Amino acid sequence: MNRKYLFGAVISQVLFSIFAVQSSALEIRTHSQINEYVSRKVIDGLSLDVHLKNQLGIRDGIDTQFQGMINYKPERFRVWQWFGKGGDKEDSPLHYADTRSRNHYHEPLSNNGFSGIGGTGFLPGESAIFWFQRPLQTQSPYGFYSWNDVRGYFYDALTAPDQATKERKLAETFRGLGQLMHLIQDMSVPEHTRDDGHYIGSLPLVTHYEQWVANTNNVRISAATGQILIKETYLVTPKPFDFSKLKDPSPFAPAAPVPVVMLFDTNRYTWSGASGLPDPSVTKDNAIGLSEYTNANFLSPDTMFGSRFPFPAIGECVLTVDSRNGRQYFSSRGQGEQVEHLVARGWMGYWRQFFPGDISNYPVKLDSYCYEEYAQKLLPKAVGYSASLLKYFFRGQLAVQSFPIYTQDYHAVTGLKLRIRNVTPSGETMANGTFSVSCTYESAGGEEISLSSMDYPVIELLHGHQMEGDFVFGDGNSLPIERFGSLQCMLAFRGDLGNEVEQTEFDGDVTSFGAVVGKSIPLSKFNEPWDKTLTGNHAWYHTGADTQPANGQTYNGIGSLIKDNIRWAGHATPRVNESYISFKSVGSPDGLYISPNARLQFKIDELSINAIPPAPPGMTSNLQALELHFNQGRHFQFSKEGQFMYFNDTTAYATFPLGVPVDLGIRELFLAAGIEVPQPLYLEYINFIQQLWMLEQPSSQEHHQRMRVDYIRIVEPAP
Repeated sequence: MNRKYLFGAVISQVLFSIFAVQSSALEIRTHSQINEYVSRKVIDGLSLDVHLKNQLGIRDGIDTQFQGMINYKPERFRVWQWFGKGGDKEDSPLHYADTRSRNHYHEPLSNNGFSGIGGTGFLPGESAIFWFQRPLQTQSPYGFYSWNDVRGYFYDALTAPDQATKERKLAETFRGLGQLMHLIQDMSVPEHTRDDGHYIGSLPLVTHYEQWVANTNNVRISAATGQILIKETYLVTPKPFDFSKLKDPSPFAPAAPVPVVMLFDTNRYTWSGASGLPDPSVTKDNAIGLSEYTNANFLSPDTMFGSRFPFPAIGECVLTVDSRNGRQYFSSRGQGEQVEHLVARGWMGYWRQFFPGDISNYPVKLDSYCYEEYAQKLLPKAVGYSASLLKYFFRGQLAVQSFPIYTQDYHAVTGLKLRIRNVTPSGETMANGTFSVSCTYESAGGEEISLSSMDYPVIELLHGHQMEGDFVFGDGNSLPIERFGSLQCMLAFRGDLGNEVEQTEFDGDVTSFGAVVGKSIPLSKFNEPWDKTLTGNHAWYHTGADTQPANGQTYNGIGSLIKDNIRWAGHATPRVNESYISFKSVGSPDGLYISPNARLQFKIDELSINAIPPAPPGMTSNLQALELHFNQGRHFQFSKEGQFMYFNDTTAYATFPLGVPVDLGIRELFLAAGIEVPQPLYLEYINFIQQLWMLEQPSSQEHHQRMRVDYIRIVEPAP
């Protein structure tokens, strides 16, 4: 390589490294902390934790761990930690000196990004609003994390054919959202909205706003509350964007067509009006872009009074004195935000007041009192607007009812009939898109098997409206009925949601991926697989050992539900062991509605007693059964010979094979027993019962009842 070229390359890299370090707005740890805080809290009505659990079926919510990639290495973090990693990696994806941060500037009066070092055009950057909405797979270097890319990762996660791919794509989604939130937070830094590169911010005695914020003496996370604290004197109160405004079209279409861009800039603070000046009064409400608010109301080290920015204006300021340090401060009194410590009057300014001159020539400086007040006003918006971005990303919501589509012999499931309702809280319409279903189940040999449907077109689904469709598994695939309990399914929508519209240019660039909405599909009306604690997935009551006489042992355990009821030899007194759940509540006083085509499915692997206790002729002295109790005195009792108990004439009694999945039509079972079915039919409670009655005299042997229940569920097949 020629020496001249080598020298130029070295100088360019040195300048680039200096620039890259200083162009980081809020320090990396501040971005990470804000992201983790926002993802863990309820802000503006959004709880990410609740959304992940209720809409996406992610059982542990934000504490779920997913494996993704950091610097080309596999890493495993909780959801909220991935948000923090995103806050870090938008500035330093591989090493500290990078070029992504050049694109973290947006000056709202010109809509330009960074103008280059010293305004020379050397190493310039793209406006943050266009970097944020870069077309799919065009943001570079060090990864693709534009809004469209992250939408794509989310869709890939919802439609993934296996758990490993789903995990990886969800990790990318949460990291990517953290990187997008980073860009929003940079709009709360005056330097990044006033084209101020602050290249020498690391030199001794030179401090910038973001460095002051990052100082652990000023901002930290409270270990006790998890709240962000500033100088430990008050909690940051998030100030989110007016979410209703995000239903409006983007003011920057087609270059940035998704309305979420208004979190950056609403295009309301512009050169306009009779004076030709922008109007700072519009920046006082919460329907203004964060860059507009910051640019109009705050100063930066290289854009003080007299710069190309008309506001804040020195003519709208008064001089005040802070008694804490005796220093004079310019306090803004104009039409925009009132900032008491807008800028400090330089100490030399005290002497210059005795000489004639324009007040605008007074030396000024941003000191720690200025930065503290800046943080008080800007950080709540950085937090609130980050939360608004997250709320917008996850705003789409669906309610789904599922009905398995069985083969004629009920031995397999070939798809799902779904009733899908648009319940998006913002009231937006879903249109011009598709629904798809992706499922996995575990084979008898423990292998993960994937099933998926063809895309189902959506022309228009208004808020509150419902559509119905058959999602048949492709390639003639089906699910064996005995594996139904391991089936997990996800419904994914991709298309238009309000003004977030899918858009592709003639050259093939996806300039708007479109909205993506996911909903885990409930596959049973009631399902208890006994895969958690003894409480199960529902509020079961179990007989406690302390409620029994001292004549034996009672045990309830899991793996499957395992029940033992033991009366020792030498005792005649009774014992009972019951696992019980009621479906009657304040919200459902009648119980669980059972539709005409509802089916009962269960698998009991063991139902045994070592010896039948003696009983008078025609009587029984023991009971071990699964019982279902319905309205109007209707009942089911499933047991084995010698372990039934007569209940009444409106009880259907049935034996069943052990260790084999049982699938029965509920109404058909009543009709087969000659019992009239109530209209409507409600299930009031279920119990697994073990009972040993009083004997006439103490038994000479121990009596031991044992039950092992794999699962019980109620499903509604497709009508």
